[in-house]
Amino acid sequence: MAIVYHLGAVLLEPLATPPRFFGEPATLPQAARPWYQPYLTMLSLDHAYKFFAPNPGESHLLRYDLYYADGRKEVGDVKHAFPDARQHWPRLLYHRYFMLTEFLPDARTFDDWDRPATPPRVAGAGEQVSPLPAPGEAFAPPNAVGEAEPADRRAVQINTYFENIAKRLLAKHGAEHVDVWYRVHRLSHPLEVLDDPANPNDGRKIDDPDTYRERLQLTYKREGVR
Repeated sequence: MAIVYHLGAVLLEPLATPPRFFGEPATLPQAARPWYQPYLTMLSLDHAYKFFAPNPGESHLLRYDLYYADGRKEVGDVKHAFPDARQHWPRLLYHRYFMLTEFLPDARTFDDWDRPATPPRVAGAGEQVSPLPAPGEAFAPPNAVGEAEPADRRAVQINTYFENIAKRLLAKHGAEHVDVWYRVHRLSHPLEVLDDPANPNDGRKIDDPDTYRERLQLTYKREGVR
């Protein structure tokens, strides 16, 4: 009986996941949840299964370039990116960085990246500036009481999030200003990486440079730096 109960707990959360990442959860698993919830919580079985299947999406990453007061530049350094399983370990640390970037899946829509780039927003410490509009999109100005209009709240949240990351990077590295790049790594199709003599892309790797796209999201400088 205990084995049957445990099997039901293992199946409950995946079965309750809404199809295609939206919609209402399945009725029957939801009805059974009260009988299983303490057990699910105790064994940490109630996490977001829907993230991994059925169609995993692109990976979202951040990369940054650093500029120092003495003229030094650290541009394109592979260590200045996250998440990165090669430098962020143990796994829990990698997961923390992973969640930082996955919080921003809509910071730039993929279609926007095919349009001419809007100049990056430049901010200084403590400076209050309007959020950067996406290419081809205009945001309304703040209202009379200084609060963003409802349509702008997501944009304000995204830019505030990037600014906080930029501040942390400057404090960590002691740089004068930082360029923060938002990256998307697309998932390769199996036929692109299979060892097939008839495939012109034979030998292709899942991390080939053309599987990445990026946009300069924010240029952030220390207060007083021009």
